[in-house]
Amino acid sequence: AAANVTLALNVPLWSPGSHAAADAALKRALAAQRAGDDALEVRRHRVTDLHDQARTALERERLTAAVVRDSAQLYGYTLQQWQQLGRRSLFDVMAAESDHFGLRIAQENARHDAQQLNANLHALGGGLLDWLGLPR
Repeated sequence: AAANVTLALNVPLWSPGSHAAADAALKRALAAQRAGDDALEVRRHRVTDLHDQARTALERERLTAAVVRDSAQLYGYTLQQWQQLGRRSLFDVMAAESDHFGLRIAQENARHDAQQLNANLHALGGGLLDWLGLPR
């Protein structure tokens, strides 16, 4: 059994418009590359901004915690002066208590903001560990 294989190769010597088509394809490829680079740069800036915001929120929480400690001490002293010495009015005690609990709420809000920003950072970094080849 003889096998007969035929191969035909057609090479045009001159094809008008092929140069323009190649140029257009090259321009589309460059535009796609630039769009990808732009998207990566936007994501990089977004991650940097979120990181800065998270760091600031954690710093705000740390500073607020110090003020809350001082406020708790002030509230305790005010309550003691009202109970034992009668030097403070009930309104002073209520104002100190209100300030103290308002600061505690501010501290929790700062902590919540930092945790939410960290979650956003993790969401933006999806696939990053796999891409870097790092274990989870």
